Amino acid sequence: MPIVAGLVATDHRAMTQAATTTMALVGSPRTGDGTTTDDSSMAAAARRLAEAAGAFRAAAQTPRDGSDFAMSFGHVEVALGDLAAGAELSAYAVTAAERSDGVSATQTPATSAARSLSWRLHGLRRELLDAREVCAEVNRVLRHVRGG
Repeated sequence: MPIVAGLVATDHRAMTQAATTTMALVGSPRTGDGTTTDDSSMAAAARRLAEAAGAFRAAAQTPRDGSDFAMSFGHVEVALGDLAAGAELSAYAVTAAERSDGVSATQTPATSAARSLSWRLHGLRRELLDAREVCAEVNRVLRHVRGG
């Protein structure tokens, strides 16, 4: 696997498809009860993800038909790809946040805590991509079962 400019080159789909959302990697304004007031924040995106996951779980208990099942796994596949991209961006942001503007990673290496967190976020990315592939496989099987 070649390494270019410190990044592993890959041909994985998640790296060639753009994320469908963007999120800020800065603090978000908070209300008195601790919730965010900015719908573009990572916390707001996580809240929407949790709500969507709950709705998906409830709907999965009584799927309407095969096309509904396939469509839902298609949406989950896209969401997992976005989450994987977010985890990767966060992994890089964790180590970059420790450096002053204009200072390269070779001049000021990240602390062990930042490297550990970055490593875990890269691991999370890998797990999310694996889950994404499960969704793709579910849809391949469903197409085969339907004869398409």
